[in-house]
Amino acid sequence: MTAAPVTGIEPSPGRIGPLSTAVRLGGLFGPAVFGVTAAAVALPQVAVALNAGPAQVAWVLTAHALALGVGTAVFGRLADSRGARTTLLIAALTLVAGALLCLVAPTLGALVAGRLLLAAGSGGTAAVGAALLAGVDAGDRLWVLARYGVVMALFASSATLLGGMVTAWLSWRVTVVLPVLSILAVPFCLRLAVRAGSHRPVDITGAAALTVTVSSLIVLIQARTLKLDGPGRAPARPRRSESG
Repeated sequence: MTAAPVTGIEPSPGRIGPLSTAVRLGGLFGPAVFGVTAAAVALPQVAVALNAGPAQVAWVLTAHALALGVGTAVFGRLADSRGARTTLLIAALTLVAGALLCLVAPTLGALVAGRLLLAAGSGGTAAVGAALLAGVDAGDRLWVLARYGVVMALFASSATLLGGMVTAWLSWRVTVVLPVLSILAVPFCLRLAVRAGSHRPVDITGAAALTVTVSSLIVLIQARTLKLDGPGRAPARPRRSESG
């Protein structure tokens, strides 16, 4: 008998199908939509519990929008530099840290800080999910995208209902940390995160500039709500009575 020729190609591990890939990535990215849509349902309870007015409690949503955008950009660059696996683990830890802070926050300021961390972690999982989605084999990409769209639609359509149910049956604190559900998909997505990083340095200065710019724009948009006067604006003069 002749020995089989050695080809140098080792057997590949079990292949992950398009449906499984779409569910994994959808479960990683999908809970991010709960950060605004579901949390908005709980705002009246947050205001009562933390003795805050409507203008102040709106920062629970504003902080999430701010940190989600910045987190997506920063973690996306980190994934390119350090690889998807490392970035995904860091994002998951950030998510958990933010959720824990929200769950025990005694004041609105602490809650907003927790939401900033939570949203940054959500941005990280979203960035890694997008990178993994882009790395799907070309032959499977169309099928994965179609199924991924269905999963995301399920998350988006259920956000308001889920937020109301969780707030009524559990607590508003659980509602505002629903994005942390992304960590349930992390172990299943690590197998997809095989691409190594480029090890190029992360632009810390650019990340800081982006954070400051976005924060300034958010504060500018919310200036009326926060009752901030514009620069150099003179105080209004008292109106003189017609009889005087």
